[in-house]
Amino acid sequence: NISDFNETFIKTFNLAGKHIENMQIEKFLKEIKTPADDINRLSEIIKKVKTENKPISFEHEFSNLHKTFEIEVTPINFNEDIIGILFLFKDVTQHIQDMNELKEHRKLLTEKLEKTYVEVIQTIQHTVEAKDPYTRGHSKRVSEYSMLIGKKLGLSEDEISLLRIGGLFHDVGKIGIPDIILQKDGKLTDEEYEEIKKHPLIGAHILSSSSIFEDIIPIVRFHHERFDGKGYPDGLSGEDIPYLARITAIADSFDAMSSKRIYRNSLPLEKVIQEIENNKGTQFDPQIADVFLGILKNDYDKIKEISK
Repeated sequence: NISDFNETFIKTFNLAGKHIENMQIEKFLKEIKTPADDINRLSEIIKKVKTENKPISFEHEFSNLHKTFEIEVTPINFNEDIIGILFLFKDVTQHIQDMNELKEHRKLLTEKLEKTYVEVIQTIQHTVEAKDPYTRGHSKRVSEYSMLIGKKLGLSEDEISLLRIGGLFHDVGKIGIPDIILQKDGKLTDEEYEEIKKHPLIGAHILSSSSIFEDIIPIVRFHHERFDGKGYPDGLSGEDIPYLARITAIADSFDAMSSKRIYRNSLPLEKVIQEIENNKGTQFDPQIADVFLGILKNDYDKIKEISK
């Protein structure tokens, strides 16, 4: 039964003029229109306090009052017997509202920051494409192919996001490659090819100056590594190559084979599929290659939509 209470309690629960002294707790809860499920929950907490003989703190919303309380339920002991229970109600409604508003404000700031982040990416991407016009649209397609593979592999939203940004930035290092090499019509000399092979390291170095890009640096640096260890710049092999870089690598190779270049036409789909089949376990991670081959064979409409 309720044995004592203060004026604030009366005001808080709109009990002015009501006789609640010695009223049973359950009856009181019904008096303030507490749902049956909530009454059962509070009754269980009271039983637990009596059994464990220690304070219990929790939050509870009285929906009819549109108020949320932080409640502390504490046993009152006398000569090792529990002679009562003390309820301390702290109205945290405004605090929760303030926290929700702060959360919404943070969300808006995050969205604004992400928008700025994407705009920076697009600016750099356009700069790269201006130097290498024959690969215009290549980075965007690699980004979208990578995300498509990532979704089929069941990756998390955060990993899909890294694939998106990493794909857009994977060739950013071409900014540091001389135009005469990037725009050469014919076959590259060995020396020129060695220069081209520097672009993953250049890209990683460019992005290392900003912490917001640190999670995509492995994609940029390692997207030309091969599963058999014969790639560049570090000659990594197998699972030593970061997983997302292995995904971007196959997306990058697919777009290179299926796009028209000044020195050759695009390869037919059957030829591209055969090339990927032939290079499973050598150039490409075999598991990722199988997933991508499944997309090419059974879900090619999504590929065509990206390559428009």
